[in-house]
Parts: sequence; structure tokens; C-alpha cells
Amino acid sequence: MADNSTNTINEIAKFELEKAIAYRNFEIDLFWKRGWFFGVLLLAIVTGFYTLKSLKEPLFPPVCLAFLGVLISLIQCLMNRGSKYWQERWEYVTKNRESVIGVALTKTKMFARTERF
Repeated sequence: MADNSTNTINEIAKFELEKAIAYRNFEIDLFWKRGWFFGVLLLAIVTGFYTLKSLKEPLFPPVCLAFLGVLISLIQCLMNRGSKYWQERWEYVTKNRESVIGVALTKTKMFARTERF
């Protein structure tokens, strides 16, 4: 009977590991998508800033675009911090599930004992 429950626990741990790896990869993918979005947005603001600066009578001062660029950079910084938190969380879950199963897919260091949940 104990062998059957051990197999069930291993199957659940394998399923959890697959899901944790999928979520981790999803967070990495979202990180890159957000990075490209903000990079293009900042590039457009810089282009607009220098275009306004070259005009003799702009509609509004280029300082407004500079402020907008600083604001968007701050938002990007905060968003990257949140993204880092979720990616590290899923890496932690992945490493814990790897330890339970006894495989080393993403780990670079093996732990001496099995972790308990």
C-alpha cells in the first residue's frame, strides 16, 4: 500500500514540476515582451523629443516629453522588479519539485536532504 501512495506522490510532484517550469518560462517570456514594449516606447519618446527640439515653435515644450520619458522609465523599473519576483518564485518552486523527484533539470547545486512541504 505504501508503494502505491509513493507512486501517487511522485506523479503529483512530476505534474507540479511540469507546471512550475511552464509558468517560469511564461514569466520569462512576459519579461521580454514588456522589455521590448517599453524599449520601443522610450525610443519613440526620444525621437519626439529631438523632433520637437528642432522645431522653431513647438506645440508644447520638449521638457514635457522628457518628463514623460522619466515617468515611463520609472514604471518600467517597477514592472521589472515585479517580474523578477514572480520569476524567482517559480524558479524556487521548480527547484523544490526537482529535489522531491530527485532530478536536476535546472539546478546547478544539489541539496543534501529532501525538503518537506
